[in-house]
Amino acid sequence: MRKFFSVLILYMSITTGFVGCKKDDSGDKLRQIKNNLLGEWFAVSRKIYLVENGEKVLHQTYFIDGGFEFFGNGDFRHFFDDENIYEGDFDVLEDGKLLKIHLKSGDNKGDTYSYKILTADKENLILQFGNEEKGDDIIGTLNFVRNKNK
Repeated sequence: MRKFFSVLILYMSITTGFVGCKKDDSGDKLRQIKNNLLGEWFAVSRKIYLVENGEKVLHQTYFIDGGFEFFGNGDFRHFFDDENIYEGDFDVLEDGKLLKIHLKSGDNKGDTYSYKILTADKENLILQFGNEEKGDDIIGTLNFVRNKNK
């Protein structure tokens, strides 16, 4: 009987331990998004939408030069060409849904930009600026592809 209760208590403590442990899925997702961002990204296109009567209407699509580079230490570089380079730092927030970029050089030194992360995988990066839900009347997306040579 004593052995039965000992086994029962052991069984209950093991099953309770497994049920009580929860994997940190949000932390894993955040780390994955940050790791996917690392490297150099070339800008492909920029789409601008106007919000009219609650509907997003494509206003303009154009191709842009330059890109972003994200480093493992949190540093960030925005480049247009060899002469126009802005540096700063970045962070990923809200379980990988928001990218914040803080510029430390250039004309916009001190400015912070927020982008909603729509896609951030090993090949493509799509960021959204503007927010329909907050009443912005201009929404846009920036589309990037990874520089596979780096």
